[in-house]
Amino acid sequence: MTIVLTLDYELFLGEQTGNVDDCMIEPVRELASILKLNDSKMTIFWDISHYMRLQELAPGNKKCRNDLEKIKESILSLAGAGHDIQMHIHSHWINSDFVNDSWVLNYDFFRLHNLELKTAKKGVILDYLQKAVFTMEEVIKPVIPGYKVTMFRAGGYLLEPFELLIDAFKELGIRIDSSILPGITYNNHELTGFDYKNYPQKPYYRFNNSPKTEDINGYFYEIPVTTVKIPAWKNFIFRIQRKTVYRNLNKNLPGSSMNHVYYKKLTLLDRLFLMLKPVTVQFTLDSNFTGQVKYFLKKSPEYSVMIVHSKLFRQLHFQIMKKLITQQNIKFISLKDYVCKEQILE
Repeated sequence: MTIVLTLDYELFLGEQTGNVDDCMIEPVRELASILKLNDSKMTIFWDISHYMRLQELAPGNKKCRNDLEKIKESILSLAGAGHDIQMHIHSHWINSDFVNDSWVLNYDFFRLHNLELKTAKKGVILDYLQKAVFTMEEVIKPVIPGYKVTMFRAGGYLLEPFELLIDAFKELGIRIDSSILPGITYNNHELTGFDYKNYPQKPYYRFNNSPKTEDINGYFYEIPVTTVKIPAWKNFIFRIQRKTVYRNLNKNLPGSSMNHVYYKKLTLLDRLFLMLKPVTVQFTLDSNFTGQVKYFLKKSPEYSVMIVHSKLFRQLHFQIMKKLITQQNIKFISLKDYVCKEQILE
């Protein structure tokens, strides 16, 4: 079986962001060494917003300078080893600051679209993405002279309203997106919510104004993250296992999520409802245990797109990846390899 492996290369988004070594450098180094076992590859969606903010702060802050160099060295190593590097934007970094050796995050621009919606200025998104593309290409071209950014993944999967991004994407030659989670709705908070419940359930498709509507002549391509439907009875079993056998799986993570921004305390009835209903989830190792991953593999077709976050990798996940390669003969490829195989841009 062949799986398209994508990894979001970023810090945590909550009050505790974690550090570059524990969230990014070390877990990706270990994952890359496992992928070498059968010459597998992955696409790294690099949070370039974080890197650009480090560039701005580096002249006056030694820690930011050190983190900047570590990330650059890591990206160059990954690109040199044949892994695909593409753009990931978490634009809340624009107004975030590094104070007393820790990040103080500002979420005004957590949605990229807010660069224009909250400032009433046209062209701000294009200017920012131009800078992001230039920064990525400047870093990577020394090891891949012809390197160009061609793909995008939105921070928090917040691609819509896509109309606000069209002009910038066309100007920059970004025609491929991989932000959509078909069949999934995620809370209704104005900052973090999205609704992809009725989006096309296809390996890839073309679109123009929104990935919600397929257009066979569309300029853009969506390669969505694969999602898996879990029936109510299976969801109940997984949740019981998670709360008992694997209750410590996410213990001592190096950072925290954005729960403090949108968290709503659940009643006992709410929790029971979540345990007893069918769900649709993304194809991922994140926060999942061996049984869940086996189920995802069973239900996912050839060339499914898996998403992982290096910051969420635990020792169990490295073990799972190693077994998938050495015992189940699974080959991982990058989105770039998949695009070439399918001749998507030809």
